[in-house]
Amino acid sequence: MLPGRGSDMNDSKLQAPERTRIRTVETTGRQVLVDWEDGHRSRFHHQWLRDNCFCARCGDTWTGKRFIMLTDFEADVHPSHAECDAHGRLVIHWDGEPHRSVYEPFWLRRHCYSKAERERRRFRPNLWDASMTEQLPTVDYPRARADRRVLFELYGYLRDFGIVRVREVPADEQGSRSLGELIGVLQDYGYGEIQDIASVVDYSGELAADVEDTSGTYQLTLPTNNPIPPHTDQLFHYAHPGIIFFHCVEPNPQGGGASVMVDGFRVVEDLRAQAPDAFALLSTVPQMFTRHIPEASADIGGFGRGVDFRGGGRAICLNTDGDVVGFRYHSRATAPLDVPEALMEPLYAANRELVSRLNDEHYQVRFTLAAGEAVILDNHRVLHAREGFSGRRHLRLFQVGREEFHNRLRMLANELGDESADWLLPGGALG
Repeated sequence: MLPGRGSDMNDSKLQAPERTRIRTVETTGRQVLVDWEDGHRSRFHHQWLRDNCFCARCGDTWTGKRFIMLTDFEADVHPSHAECDAHGRLVIHWDGEPHRSVYEPFWLRRHCYSKAERERRRFRPNLWDASMTEQLPTVDYPRARADRRVLFELYGYLRDFGIVRVREVPADEQGSRSLGELIGVLQDYGYGEIQDIASVVDYSGELAADVEDTSGTYQLTLPTNNPIPPHTDQLFHYAHPGIIFFHCVEPNPQGGGASVMVDGFRVVEDLRAQAPDAFALLSTVPQMFTRHIPEASADIGGFGRGVDFRGGGRAICLNTDGDVVGFRYHSRATAPLDVPEALMEPLYAANRELVSRLNDEHYQVRFTLAAGEAVILDNHRVLHAREGFSGRRHLRLFQVGREEFHNRLRMLANELGDESADWLLPGGALG
């Protein structure tokens, strides 16, 4: 198994006894101090504790049936008494009101906001480059469907590395659909929920016309001899696809058309260290992407109508801690730069720095999908490309949302008792 914070189930149990057993409770002027059996000390502010009373009278935020508001208690609210009861729970009696709050130790520790615990919940992606070619995260589809722990392994690879290869997927359309539904809910971005991408040439060597298969699924024919550079997909949408799948139905008979994958997070972390000015621009200045198909040629791309999509944002998205949480770039959909004059040349220079790295083989993992294999990508992190080839090749492309994937990941982590359920996962390239 590849290394990763979620790789070893035994090292990430939520309910380790020493972590969730209260040793002592002490009340200070503005906080309640809780000492735990593992030696950690939590400091919970009185306001925070009162705000997070989830009794029947106050309601809870899990279900949305919340009745108490911040203005229902004073900012200087404080306990008259705090203790650890016979069941190991923190119990607080509030001064000035006949109210008693009870907190389970497991819940308290999960929500401790000390520096150490917040750092523990911080997501750290596994960064990679071409050296991962021989260690590409891989899971067998039948085992993932049959075993919840193998499914969690698949989820963990996709979360930590942004990529996972899946073997032994049935080659029919239902096989594609079932794989997608294992991760989330299939989404339609104009090509249908499942898009067949078939490369076909006629006997003259020219690109054949677009074709429909017998099921009526749209097939997009592509030039068979052109490589495609690294990119993330469909950035011209306000909210572009989250998790994308490439399912190989028929590989190229000559073995061409190898897949090329690039870890955008690894590239931009190197950019941060080696070209900080470029990193600063790419993480603050938004860029636009476009897809314009005139109505007269509405059949191009399978939209069935003319389209004029325009969307975008910063190439590098950061959270408030400065961590990279999303990446986007697509040279074939980039709109003309529209930035203040003073930024035009610096932004071009920054984009050159970026593109030179994206096309550097040092960062590129290359492999060829066999029939019945699929690769799943986080489209807000990992760029995909392909080598050129001649002849026929048939893949299916489909996508699900990152939010639903993260939802299922957390639910399964909770089911298996894994603390990664509480990791603060990256929101993606949304700003």
